[in-house]
Amino acid sequence: MLERYGYIGTLEKLVESPDLQSGFRILRERGQLELSFESVVVKFSSEFNKSAVEAAQWRLDNADQLL
Repeated sequence: MLERYGYIGTLEKLVESPDLQSGFRILRERGQLELSFESVVVKFSSEFNKSAVEAAQWRLDNADQLL
């Protein structure tokens, strides 16, 4: 995936995917969502497309309900 889409494109695809990544679950359980892909996308929002930023923010805002 990384070779095909590059770093930015890969992150966009992961956070926009309907599948919740196992790393997100683990980081949520540990109280470390600031280390998640979603947090990176939100923090550096100017580097990503709008829909990826919105999806990432939605996951962060709704993390408790997703698990």
